[in-house]
Amino acid sequence: MATAARRVGAGLAPAGPHLVPGDPGGGVGPGAQLHITEALGRDPGRLIDIRVRVEELGAAGAIIAKRVAGTHLVRLENEES
Repeated sequence: MATAARRVGAGLAPAGPHLVPGDPGGGVGPGAQLHITEALGRDPGRLIDIRVRVEELGAAGAIIAKRVAGTHLVRLENEES
C-alpha cells in the first residue's frame, strides 16, 4: 500500500489493476484474478486494495467481482458500446 500512496503523493497515477501471477492460462480472461489498488480522489487516506476475479470478458464488455461466502462484495460491469 505504501507504493500506491507514494505514487499518489508524487502526483502520478495510482498503481491500477495487475494480473495476479499463477492463474491458469497466464492471461486476462474468465477466472483470472486481478489485484487493483486505487486512491479515491487521489487521496492516499482513501486507498482501495482488493483482489477480484474476472467473471466474464468479451467483445460486449467485462464483469469483475469479489465474492465472500458466495455474496458479492464488489461487482463492476463494463459495457462496450
